[in-house]
Amino acid sequence: MKNESGYITALSIIMTLIILSVMVYNAKLLMSERLFLQAREVWFQTSLHLQSGRKDLISKVRYEEEINDGDFGTFIYPDGRVNYFTTKLSDAIYVFRLEVRLNKSGSAIGLLYYDYVKNEVVKWVVV
Repeated sequence: MKNESGYITALSIIMTLIILSVMVYNAKLLMSERLFLQAREVWFQTSLHLQSGRKDLISKVRYEEEINDGDFGTFIYPDGRVNYFTTKLSDAIYVFRLEVRLNKSGSAIGLLYYDYVKNEVVKWVVV
């Protein structure tokens, strides 16, 4: 009975260390999830801007009478911009290189192979 106070002190220290280690683990897990969500948000924004640039470029190409090798331009959106560059692959096939730059962070590149005679997308590649 006289030695019980020593056991309670050791038990409370062990319990405190266990609780503290669980709290540290959960804090690291929370930080990891936050970083993952931030990376997914950047990926989503770049993907969204790439798709919007592709859509705007296709509608622009369909209404223009002529496309030239070396044409370039920029689509500006609230969160970033999409630059495009034109390369002639053959008489009917053009390759458009779309480069996305977000205002905060993030970038992506996409290649659009477009058949000008048939007015259709041949291939779409995200690099």
